[in-house]
Amino acid sequence: MADRGPVPHYPPAIDLPGFVKNDMAVSELLIRAVVLWFVLTGCLHTVFEGYYVMHHASLAGQMDLMGQLWKEYALSDSRYLTQDTFVLSIETLTALLLGPLSFSTAAAIVTLHPMRHSLQLIVSVAHIYGCALYFATATVDWLLKGTSHTRPEFVYVWIYYFGMNAVFMLIPGVLVVQSLRETLLAFAALDEKRSKRQANGSNQRPNR
Repeated sequence: MADRGPVPHYPPAIDLPGFVKNDMAVSELLIRAVVLWFVLTGCLHTVFEGYYVMHHASLAGQMDLMGQLWKEYALSDSRYLTQDTFVLSIETLTALLLGPLSFSTAAAIVTLHPMRHSLQLIVSVAHIYGCALYFATATVDWLLKGTSHTRPEFVYVWIYYFGMNAVFMLIPGVLVVQSLRETLLAFAALDEKRSKRQANGSNQRPNR
């Protein structure tokens, strides 16, 4: 039965009728949140960005839901409507590679597959690198050519352009640190085990 003990929220005397204490630890909640992240990014890359790759040449005239969503986002980056070679290339790679890899990473985490941190590291680094190139190419156009692809309004600059893309650097950054830490711990444990085995082997050799 679920724990109906004291309410942990403040103020201490708060009245929460029907409150039931969580039965999952924070660590388990975070693992499930990471799985959800990779499933959502897999869907985004495969479906939404896949739509762009399929319809990039005619996107300016598309009137279905996906087309209008892309044209709304393009207010923050008009390169999506001009068949920009960099944008088309990075979105194609994202849809074809990162989409399936995101789903594979989610499955590996759920099944505790030994490859889970390797996949998480690969996908997360790819997200960070792709976003870095995305920002860099637009910045170079602005600095060297004086061309801005973004409307100047706050919502398009800070929410659409920076906000929506920064998520794909911040969350993957945390996941990179986690995977590196787990990998270091695994190799440290393996090295320690190997050292003990070698030491035991040396001790068991007969004296001549």
